[in-house]
Amino acid sequence: MFVHGILSTHANTFNDMIRGFQKDSRFDDWELCWFDYDFHDEMPRNGRDLNKHLARNYGEGDEVIIIGHSMGGLIGRFAILWEKMPFVKKLLMLGTPNLGAFRTHHLALLSQMVLKGTHRVYGLFSRKQGILDLTRVPAPFMEQRKRFENARHAEYVTIPGLYF
Repeated sequence: MFVHGILSTHANTFNDMIRGFQKDSRFDDWELCWFDYDFHDEMPRNGRDLNKHLARNYGEGDEVIIIGHSMGGLIGRFAILWEKMPFVKKLLMLGTPNLGAFRTHHLALLSQMVLKGTHRVYGLFSRKQGILDLTRVPAPFMEQRKRFENARHAEYVTIPGLYF
């Protein structure tokens, strides 16, 4: 199950990877699928929606691997926490900001330099909850700590990105 990151969809994030899997005979028996979500919505809500989607389509005897890019890795984490899904065996996170993304104050010097040079500063992202969740990643996960037992069956693998 492929889960895209912010400002993207499965088509512009995973198409090359999906084609690579399809060309490799070792994956002939695999079902390649994806979950698109609205990155403006709260991450826990998107995770719950992914959990429900997986629960509707998979069950005992199935083996699911979630591959999430950036925010998609966080959505996968929330999905695993929401309700126990023993068929999810692994969550592979690619460039996922597990400790959060930049906050505005991290960009203060850059913003001041841009303002000085251009006399203009524009907001790059809207103030939608999903975007704001990226600046406080540990907090929503701590709110889910009563659900941590649901995630014991899945292996987590994270491959950090080079840049955030």
